[in-house]
Amino acid sequence: MKYYKNTQNEIYAYDDNINQTILNELIAKHKLTPLNKKELETLNKPKEQDKLTSLKEQFINAIDEVLNSEAKKKGYDDIKSARSYAGYDNAFRLESEAFGKWSANVWQWGYALLERIKNGEVDINTLELSQVLKDMPKLEITNKE
Repeated sequence: MKYYKNTQNEIYAYDDNINQTILNELIAKHKLTPLNKKELETLNKPKEQDKLTSLKEQFINAIDEVLNSEAKKKGYDDIKSARSYAGYDNAFRLESEAFGKWSANVWQWGYALLERIKNGEVDINTLELSQVLKDMPKLEITNKE
């Protein structure tokens, strides 16, 4: 893409393969000047909202992976299966309830963290997802009533 601005600093973008004669006419018509290096960097820099949306998606996928992985270690198909035995008497009820509580705690912790990031309390630019996940609530299973 070729980027230009007019005298009101409105940005114009043209495909790289635009006919040069047509481009020259547009430049003259709109009184365009090419963006300088700093302006291009600013234009191409991801916006904070885009970063937050991307981080949220990565975060949700990472949490899902951890929850499902822990459930599979105990022989369940996934976290939903692990939670499905809660609420009624059966041999897996206590373990299932533990998975349910843990899952709820993890999501509550995760969404609270995302809110802190959104509010600027945690710097999104220095955040390492793998490090953050180490702080997530841990699964605690007790087999006693």
